[in-house]
Amino acid sequence: MAGFVYAAEKSKEVRFPLGGIGAGSVSIDGSARFVDWQIMNRPNMDSYNGYSSISVKAEKDGKLIGARALHGPLQPPYMGRGLHPFGGFTYGPDRVTMAGVPHFSECSMQGRFPAARYTFGGQDWIKPELRAFSPFEPGNDFESSLPLAMFEVDITNPTADALDYSVAFVLANPHRKMPRNDIVREDGLTRLSCYTAAPDTGRAEWGGLCLATDAANVSAQRQWYRGNWFDGLNVFWQDFAKPGPLPARDLPPPDQVGMGDLAMLDHGVLSARVTVPPGKCKVIRFALSWYFPNYEKYWNEPEENTKPPHWRNWYATVFPDAEAVARYALTNYMWDKLSQTVALFTHNLYDVSTLPDYVIDAATSTLAVLKSPTCLRLTDGSFYAWEGSHARDGSCEGSCQHVWNYQYALPFLFPNLERSMRDLDYTYNLQSDGALPFRLQLPIGRPATKFRPCADGQFGGVIKTYREWKLSGDTRWMLSLWPKVKRSIEYAWSDANPDKWDPHQTGLLTGRQHHTLDMELFGPNAWLTGMYLTALEAGARMASAVCDDGFAALCLEIKRKGMLAMEETLWNGEYYQQRVDLDDESILDQYIKHDPNVKLSYWNAEAGELKYQIGDGVSIDQLLGQWHADMNGLGDIFEPARVKDALKSIYKYNFVEEMGERFNPCRIYCLQDEAGLVICGYPDAKRRPVISVPYAEETMHGFEYSAACHMIMRGLEDEGLRVVKSVRDRYDGERRNPWNEIECGGNYARSMAAWSLIPALQGLRVDMTTGAVAFDRLSSRETFHSVWAFAGAWGTVGTTNGQFTMSVFGGSVTLSSISFTDAASAASVRLDDTDIPFTIDGNIVTFNEPITLFGAGLSNGMKFVTALALYTTAK
Repeated sequence: MAGFVYAAEKSKEVRFPLGGIGAGSVSIDGSARFVDWQIMNRPNMDSYNGYSSISVKAEKDGKLIGARALHGPLQPPYMGRGLHPFGGFTYGPDRVTMAGVPHFSECSMQGRFPAARYTFGGQDWIKPELRAFSPFEPGNDFESSLPLAMFEVDITNPTADALDYSVAFVLANPHRKMPRNDIVREDGLTRLSCYTAAPDTGRAEWGGLCLATDAANVSAQRQWYRGNWFDGLNVFWQDFAKPGPLPARDLPPPDQVGMGDLAMLDHGVLSARVTVPPGKCKVIRFALSWYFPNYEKYWNEPEENTKPPHWRNWYATVFPDAEAVARYALTNYMWDKLSQTVALFTHNLYDVSTLPDYVIDAATSTLAVLKSPTCLRLTDGSFYAWEGSHARDGSCEGSCQHVWNYQYALPFLFPNLERSMRDLDYTYNLQSDGALPFRLQLPIGRPATKFRPCADGQFGGVIKTYREWKLSGDTRWMLSLWPKVKRSIEYAWSDANPDKWDPHQTGLLTGRQHHTLDMELFGPNAWLTGMYLTALEAGARMASAVCDDGFAALCLEIKRKGMLAMEETLWNGEYYQQRVDLDDESILDQYIKHDPNVKLSYWNAEAGELKYQIGDGVSIDQLLGQWHADMNGLGDIFEPARVKDALKSIYKYNFVEEMGERFNPCRIYCLQDEAGLVICGYPDAKRRPVISVPYAEETMHGFEYSAACHMIMRGLEDEGLRVVKSVRDRYDGERRNPWNEIECGGNYARSMAAWSLIPALQGLRVDMTTGAVAFDRLSSRETFHSVWAFAGAWGTVGTTNGQFTMSVFGGSVTLSSISFTDAASAASVRLDDTDIPFTIDGNIVTFNEPITLFGAGLSNGMKFVTALALYTTAK
């Protein structure tokens, strides 16, 4: 699979993010224009940084042949955007799009996260390509978090003569107060630094950018011509679109000549020049880095507080400035390493994998969340996040537990960052009574919120702690958290719990249960009780590992009772429903003491009915706990035969082929001829509350992915894949941005549930506490290839012609056993060229001694890899 290609109208909504995890990002749109400069520690959607851009020209014998901005055609609308006088609607496209500068008439973009390749056409004197990418490698959270975007401009000469080509990269200084641009040539690099000479006062906007290239022949302008109106762009294009190098321009800083209030930003340029023989290609590399070290808490602060709390970004603790980041990228073979690692990752995901293309598209495109301002890395490197990003602000603070419950990207791809989320939550958020508020407050150490804990978030923390323990094998880490995890489980039946979840240890949640749909359910329901029972199973297993046998037995007994009660109480013959008397106002009476407004919130006096309940509806999340249990090897929480039937009902009643035929008063993430899986469906014969659970009619992608994944795992592969495809069909580049799935804000975290599709289709189960790995859906008699990642390592797994192969490209993993569907037929095992002795028990192949597979990284451009091969036929 080559990767999805976007051109013409299908590139209209494309915004491809470049940057580091928690470091901010710059995006490049479908026509290769730089947009969304989100580098100053907060969202900044639909923004430009002056005329920052790349242009190319060709000349021969001192005569200009052609000059073009390295852009494709600008897509509509052409009436202008925004309401700004003298430059908004009715003024046409903003000049910073450079739509008025000659550009290429043809442009297509191939997106293979974390890299994008643009191909331009329409000129007979050049065939250029632009590769834009970010450092990214599973397990390597250091380099994957660099504030860095990398560009390779490939210049192919299609003519019969050698031509001199120039590639000019313009970078605007974003500062209007005391801007300083510097050009430095040293160590084989030419650097343009754009920063402010103002002192660091701890504000988020303090900092700068650096543009660097290792090209041998570079001319530079420290500044554009300074003037009014359109003078700067006008003079730059006159300078560039003529033969020869750029003329130098070295103006004094504007604050020294009374120009602090510039009509436009200060711009600098690096222009690299190469001679390309006919039919040949040469590559010019540019590193764009940024350094805005102060993360400022701009939300929820008193207005009179003139200096909000702030702290240092993680990257500012390992690099002194943007120049150091750029040098890191361009020296000591680092560019080759970073570039080839990205190429290896994308090649194995897109070209080698036999998974459906829309599955790969879903799993990889949603990783863009990690490169967006949704994510932060705190001073010590810990991971923290919003739910998503609004245009100028984060959306819903606090590493929100019940949103981040759904995503499976971090635990598999960057386990250290995922574990840091557990550390923060249980260290700073857990209360003495066991309550775990679901939004962690910043700066770290601030008192927790007073809002009630959410049931799905509280129990999700237990499940995720178990998951991280098994994926890492780090029992010492689990032991350090266990007393706090245990206390959070006990909160379910604690007298201190005003919401009375399960005061009598029945195994059913019957009290007031806050959840990710932003309100509360009253009475037993499979969704939140399922999370509770899954957490009890995970808690029992962790308790046994720490020899807390009494608590393990208690958890299992409550779970046993809950499973029986859930099947007896909630199963209606087709699916699991909520059991609540919608007409009984007295249900709310027991909560008035702690919430005098509970009836105002939850009683519909006009209808004489409770509000915001599921009732007889088909909840998309009724089996969420079982999905987590299946993903993490926690066994059956629900009656197995009924699980498949309930999943069938979710598809039957919640999947809508044409959303335009379905009423939706909520947010519109799916419309008209688009298909999707809604949050809550109501069969015709069932009662629907007048005001049902919030968002019932919406399609929210993280929910869709988790339900689809569970369908696939439980034998409904066609249905699950149809749901996945329906989501990605909406993100086609014309209707929506393929790298920005939306829910409550852009780059919404819950969408990273899509990564779970890959281990689900592999049947991957991991227990690094014993070194056991299983790929339960793989058979050596069938052809299958895909990428795997866990325990800080990554590689590929494949089966074909009687051979099972597991290779490691990065990190290392030590295995004691491995299993797949027909492993019982294993005839021989080989690690690289060494035969490995083994025994077989069922489908489990156990090695006589643990073996280590490792990816040794790059050496002289070669990527070393170790491979384990199991042969089910004689070899």
